[in-house]
Amino acid sequence: MRGLFGPALSKLQTPEQLMAENKGRQPDNSQRELTDTIDPVITAEIIQHTLDQQYRQCLDEPIPALDNKTPRQCARSKIGREQVFEWLKQLEKNELRRAARQRNAPYDNCWTRDELKLGMYRNNP
Repeated sequence: MRGLFGPALSKLQTPEQLMAENKGRQPDNSQRELTDTIDPVITAEIIQHTLDQQYRQCLDEPIPALDNKTPRQCARSKIGREQVFEWLKQLEKNELRRAARQRNAPYDNCWTRDELKLGMYRNNP
């Protein structure tokens, strides 16, 4: 059992204490240089792939804004389609804000309407 116990590896600090402790330290610029050199095309592809996966998954998960039904379930009824259209509009607005903050192109989720077979209801949800 010798050597299994020792001083705690963590400690509690307030944000002010942590800031004061780190005040004298030099920032590590090696990470910043690494992220500054990532090809923007590769970055866009990674974002696109990640968001594709996330959106595909959420089409089959209960969504609180859709009365805890999945988007696929909601797309089967007139009232549900209206809810899905509103939900998708909100997602698009959020995506536009994210893209503006990060200064990159917004993710195009138009394919979700085709996936949910909402194309024929565009003008009449």
